[in-house]
Amino acid sequence: MSPGELLAVLREFAAGRETRTGLDVNPEMCAGELVALAESLAVLTSALAAAMVRYDRLDAGSPAALLVRDGHLTRTEAANLRALGRKLETELPATREKLAAGELGVAQAKTIADLDTKLANTAPEVPVEARRRVEAALAAHAVAATTTETAQAALTTRYRITPGAVEQEMADQQDRRGLTLSATLDGSRHLAGLLDAETAAVWEHFLDRTSAPASPDDPRTSAARRLDAITDSLQPGRSRTQAAGEGSQESCKPYERPSTYDTGEDPATGGDGFAWRKTSPANLLIIATHGLLTGEPGAEPATFGDGTVIPAGTARRYACEAALNRVILATEKQPLELGRTTRLFTPNQVKAMIARDRTCRWKGCEVPATRCLPHHERAWSAGGTTNPGNGTMLCPTHHRMTHREHPPPSPDPPVADFGRGRAPGPGRDARRRPAA
Repeated sequence: MSPGELLAVLREFAAGRETRTGLDVNPEMCAGELVALAESLAVLTSALAAAMVRYDRLDAGSPAALLVRDGHLTRTEAANLRALGRKLETELPATREKLAAGELGVAQAKTIADLDTKLANTAPEVPVEARRRVEAALAAHAVAATTTETAQAALTTRYRITPGAVEQEMADQQDRRGLTLSATLDGSRHLAGLLDAETAAVWEHFLDRTSAPASPDDPRTSAARRLDAITDSLQPGRSRTQAAGEGSQESCKPYERPSTYDTGEDPATGGDGFAWRKTSPANLLIIATHGLLTGEPGAEPATFGDGTVIPAGTARRYACEAALNRVILATEKQPLELGRTTRLFTPNQVKAMIARDRTCRWKGCEVPATRCLPHHERAWSAGGTTNPGNGTMLCPTHHRMTHREHPPPSPDPPVADFGRGRAPGPGRDARRRPAA
């Protein structure tokens, strides 16, 4: 097929979107189209990058300049595509193959290319053959991972190989942190800033606990609620969050989640819940091995609950300053198996599942597990146990979807196939969706 014929086919497909029946009324069909188009974008980007490499070899001029002039790309876009194409062509065979097949996203391919470049610059003693094995392993992992998970895996890999270089980058990130207020002519202010990983975790934890709607009719946007939560913490005697409620006479104070949390669903219908104690806004979940805390060489890096890698020094500082809760995973010593003795997951069980799952396990969802709810894979009312092995973390939206789309049947229900990978979401491999 010539380039002109390919472009004609793509234009015809785009123009015929409104005539394809079912897309506007069938969520599954629409989701399938979205995924197919995203994969097609990866394939086309791979082909474009490869074509730029071929044009380079002809010595007919700069392919980047050609695309800026006639292809409606910016100079930055064209330069990045050219660099990616060269890297894929000469050094990343596994990534090139998977990107061309639509199994990886462009951002994932760039993450892998960036990892290889940094390893070459900071660890020249690592043989090229070893770097190719790392690339192949990360490309295979990325096929079933999100872009964020791929970036976390790449950073973890770098930390294992060059911990000193990664620690220095994290220190530089802390040095760049800052917050600015810029005045405007109408008296308002523009707020801008850069948060290092530790500061961001503290802010996110605080805002997650304090910026929920004050009432079902709260008219504020989520952005306004977050700003009001920060303002309320600076003005304890005056609460915008309280004012947004429905005339409550309670003393003004920022909103906080209740000390005991439950989904409110009837146990007979398979609802889940867990006891959750109220903690201070700066109570962070940090996952670190004993080896890292004691300075053992080659120890796994420490992470926040969402998988963000943090410096070993930060983990040791928190271990020194904070109360510790030991969570032992994958061992017979853990006192986490409750069987059929209770329906609700305990706080320790939830912490274990947060440490294991990191994010909502619905396929493609990146909501941190610290903001998720524990879900019985096999409903408790249908014989399921309250054990981490029968539990998974789901964000509120996907938790509701799971109970709405797949209510627990009786008397002998099939177990929802969440596995330890991501639970399948709409539009991705329907054969793996939980059985109804």
